[in-house]
Amino acid sequence: MNIKETELREYFELMENRPELFVENELIPIEKDIEIIKKFTAETGKKIGVVYHSRYNMMITDLITPKNEKPYVYERIIPDSEGSVVTVVKCKDKFVLLKQFRHALRKYQYGFVRGYGEQGLSAKENAAKEIQEETGGKATERIYLGEIAADSGLTGGIAAVYLCKAENVSQKTGYEGIQELVLLEEHELVQWIASGRINDGFTLSAYALYCAYVQKNGLPF
Repeated sequence: MNIKETELREYFELMENRPELFVENELIPIEKDIEIIKKFTAETGKKIGVVYHSRYNMMITDLITPKNEKPYVYERIIPDSEGSVVTVVKCKDKFVLLKQFRHALRKYQYGFVRGYGEQGLSAKENAAKEIQEETGGKATERIYLGEIAADSGLTGGIAAVYLCKAENVSQKTGYEGIQELVLLEEHELVQWIASGRINDGFTLSAYALYCAYVQKNGLPF
């Protein structure tokens, strides 16, 4: 298939390399006929395909062609690599949270240590890497808690969640927007959540998985 347009070429390569991203569904069917896609773009001026690609994410616009509706464009953000991770870090029996500036919100948020996937690293390996990079600490134990699909209306990424015991965490001001590292007792963490001081979706979901794990298995450390 000779495709000159970069966004379409990358799009069809993505279909071939990551078919799970293009699973068929009759309610929201993705058009895969390149001639129909090109005709739609010519008539509307709306580009279909991989319209932006960064180091960590790509933005995709799909042409959706329902049977009894007009075709429309549906956008989504796809992580470039698997292995995204959220870590529920405990150091000396306290929860480790970071106050970090989030560009998308243009404001600070408190949340657990987390990060995008990295090529060649499993989510478990990435958990240790993120803890070291963002807190300077060493993960001595890692327990898998589950997965999070934080915003399935826009993003196609799944993040693994690990409960991690860490040593020697410290503040790394300025790194990736980090302003502060805080250590909280669990009752303090609950108070912060109840008061709205913590509103990060990854953190709230990860804490829910932590609570479910502890209720079923007890405290591991």
